This record gives sequence, C-alpha cells and structure tokens, in this order.
Amino acid sequence: MSDKRHKAFLTVIILAFLSLLVLAGARANGAELSSQVGTSHSVAGAIGLDARAAALAWAVTGVDMGAAGLEINPAAPALVAGNQFIIGHLQWVLDASVSQGIVAFPFRDEGVISLGLLHFDQGTVDEVLEDGSFTGETLGARDLQLSLGMARVFGDWFCAGAKLTLFQKTLGWERATGLMGSVGLLSRDLSGFRLGLAALDFGPPLRIRQEKDPAPLRFRVGASHQVRVAGDFSLQNSIDFAVPRDNYNSFGVGTEWGYRDVLVLRAGYRRTLMDDQTPESDRFHYGFGIRVGGYRLDYAFATKEEFENVHRVAVTYDFGRREAPAPAWEPVPAAPAPASETAAPADSAAPVPLAKVTVLQGIRFDLDSAEILPSSCERLDAIYDRLLATPDVEAVEIQGHTDDTGSEDYNLALSLMRARAVRDYFLAKGYPPRKLGVMGYGAERPLVANDSPEGRAQNRRIELHLVRVTNADL
Repeated sequence: MSDKRHKAFLTVIILAFLSLLVLAGARANGAELSSQVGTSHSVAGAIGLDARAAALAWAVTGVDMGAAGLEINPAAPALVAGNQFIIGHLQWVLDASVSQGIVAFPFRDEGVISLGLLHFDQGTVDEVLEDGSFTGETLGARDLQLSLGMARVFGDWFCAGAKLTLFQKTLGWERATGLMGSVGLLSRDLSGFRLGLAALDFGPPLRIRQEKDPAPLRFRVGASHQVRVAGDFSLQNSIDFAVPRDNYNSFGVGTEWGYRDVLVLRAGYRRTLMDDQTPESDRFHYGFGIRVGGYRLDYAFATKEEFENVHRVAVTYDFGRREAPAPAWEPVPAAPAPASETAAPADSAAPVPLAKVTVLQGIRFDLDSAEILPSSCERLDAIYDRLLATPDVEAVEIQGHTDDTGSEDYNLALSLMRARAVRDYFLAKGYPPRKLGVMGYGAERPLVANDSPEGRAQNRRIELHLVRVTNADL
C-alpha cells in the first residue's frame, strides 16, 4: 500500500474512533444511578484481575495485552506469537477474592486459542427475606467461569477475536449455569497507534431463586500510542471509554514507561462520568512490571476510600517463546557483529539456510520512499527461499536502518516503512503473518561511521533477526 493510502486509511480510522468517543461521551453526560446498577448476575468482570490493566486504570481496550486481553478485548491474544500463561490473584474488599489463569497458544497458522479459568469467591452474606427478617442462615456466594477464546490476525490492519464463557453461579444451596459471549477488534500497529473496540459478556439472563438477573453487558472503546524515547526507553499512553449495563459510564487514561523489556513503571486515572450527588469513584492507579527471562511479574495498587487499599499481583510465563512481533516503541538489543549475507544463486539446488542475524544490503528502494525497486525482487526471492529452508524458525524480526542523512524523525519513519515493505513482500509470497515483526531504527545503529559515501551506503540496510527453537547460530 502506498504512503498516501496508508495515511488516508489511518486518518479515517482515527476520525471514526473520535466519533465513537464523542457519541459515548454524549450518552454518558449526566449519567445517574439507574435501576440496572448492580443487577447483573456477575461482577467479576467489573472488578478485574490483571495487574497491568489495573495499573493503567483499565485503559487497555486499544493495547496489545497478550493473553490477558482475553478478559478485556478478545482480539488481543491474536498478537501472541508464542505460548503464554498468566496466573493472578486478588484479595478484594469484604472478604471477596478472585483467582484466574489464562493460557494462550498459536494453533498452526490459523490463529491463537485461549483458555481461561476464573474463580470468584464473594464471601458470605446473611439471608434476609423480602419482609426484612433475618433467617439465621449464612450463605456463601461463588462464581466459576470457564472461557474459550479464538483470535486471528486479518491482513496487515486488524485482529478480531471472540470468547465464549460457561459459568456456574452458587448462592447458598442454589446453583445456576449460563453462557456469555464477547467479541472484539484491535488494529495492528498503525504508525504507533492502536485502536480497539469490544462488546463483553452478553447473553441471556440467569435465573436463580426465581429471579432473572441480566448479563453484565459492557461496551468498550480505546486507543493507545507507543513511541521510543531516548534509545532503550519507551513510552505508551492510552485512553479508554466504558459503557456498562449495570454501572456508571467511565473513562480512563494510562501511561507506562519502560526500559527495554526489563522494567516498566505504570500509572493511570479513571473517572466516573456523573454530575449528581452519587458517591465519587475517581481513582488513581499505580504499578510496575519486571521481566526475568521468560517470566514477568506485574503489580498494581489502587486506593479505596471506603475500604482497604487493593493490591493485584499477576505472573506471566512465556514458554516455547516465539517472540511476538515487536511494536515500534520496543527496542530489541542489536546482536553483536551481524554477518553480512549474499543471496544464494537462483539455480542453487538446495537453498542455504539463513544465519541468525542476516544483513540484506543491496535491497533498493525509490528515493525517499518505501517502494521496493523491481531490481531487488530477485534477491528478495532468493532470501525468501533460504528463509523457508531455515529449520525451526519461530519468529523473524525485520529491521530497517538508514544513514544519518536527514532528521532523526524522518529516518525513523523511513526505516520502519521500508522494513514493513520487506515484510509485506514476504507476506505476499505466503509466509505466516504471526511470525513476522518489524522495527525501524533510523540511523541509531550504524555498522560503520557515516563519514563517507561508502559508509553511508553500508548503513542503509535491512536486517533479518531470526528466533529459533534451538536459539543456536548457524
């Protein structure tokens, strides 16, 4: 797709998102406590468990959340390129607690399947009859939910996902079983932006003790922007709007600062949109994330004026890791001394496998453009054949690099567009989209000094970084 069409498409998407935000805000203006508040048959989704999402004040509908996105935007797991497992626990107020585990794994090249198990213990309540009298019985209340999700990347622009939840609600000696559905859309990286839409937990009402309680239907719309700051540091900002059936409409904003993929600091603010005298529910949220190897620990803290403060903890483990496609703001350390590769002869009987780090010099583009010149197609075809001949490839990161001619922002944008052009070339030939990620480094990582025409030509390059099961160099 040409640069002009890309910008036009991005403009339309942003305008559509802003229109939805304005319409939702108009609906929420002056929202008051309605008869539907608190009437749904489950509040586990409203409480939320994921620590990263909580630290960002739940402004994550338009954020790449990985497997944890199953509960917020069912499309998000589509961006998980490897097997991922998340487990978390929350000790809520009034003796209530939530425990949950989610596992996501790619299914061939057809998408990502997610399984989730949630247990919500609401503690005990005193049984009171309609006339207000106390029966002397103390009842326990629990929810058990089993979720199955399927998400997939469609082309180069968006992901879609759906989730089906089977749940059982227990109140004293009474039990009831029901189904809920959720759907979501999440855009791919659009020049650093992501947009998300989700409709969560819709379904038939649940009958328990002759009462019909509706499903906790919620609509969410959100956006995020990711950018690299000062080399190895990253910044993400997000905004989110929620319209639930059984509570106030609200909006949240979140920000997270990260150093590589090792340490992330987070903060968020969520405000309920009401102008009457109902209880205030504005909240500030804080948290952090630490990654050690394939493990990531996330923690979130939120104040509760009426109750004790709330702490959330979640652990994410990537096993059989495939290195999900890296966003434009998340730098990956450069491999030392990459080996420059030349294409294998077109008539070679058996293509030679690629090295772990392959430098593709000589891939030609139009001046100040990401359009690949026809003279480079034969070389890319040969590289593609060698990529297919390389065993155990789990992911390929395509990096774009420029010389130091021009401004920093221009070089970063141009290098990213050219990396995307090479990725699109491989996609058109049939390579699995979930295995391809792109990065643009501009002039940040030169191979040699930019003090001569020869040096600048050498620094204008495309690199392929392969992640393999054995993690062994060829």
